[in-house]
Amino acid sequence: MGLKVVGIEGLPEVKRALKQVESEVRKAAERAVSDEADAVREDMRATVRATAYDTGELHDSIDDEAQGLQAWIRARARHANFVEHGTTRMPARPYAQPAFLVAERRMPKRVGEAVKGAIE
Repeated sequence: MGLKVVGIEGLPEVKRALKQVESEVRKAAERAVSDEADAVREDMRATVRATAYDTGELHDSIDDEAQGLQAWIRARARHANFVEHGTTRMPARPYAQPAFLVAERRMPKRVGEAVKGAIE
């Protein structure tokens, strides 16, 4: 028995197309992560406005940053942790944890829809 060589026509084109799909899926997922970070930031800000005796400092200190498939949402106000967790003199008024719990349910769908859209 001799060695048989099999060639596939169009293989380079298929490889390029797959690379393109991979790139589009990644971009879509990154956009979804960034959009979710924005949504969490806005949820946190809305809760702070609704529940805290807010001067605007805490609200305005909440920002987000997304890089690739990672995102950070921060409250930079000096008293942010005290509002979230409370103190011996003040009950907790959580604004971050509720926003993250919503995001935990919302994000898989957001990313899934973005990826599906990139594939189609």
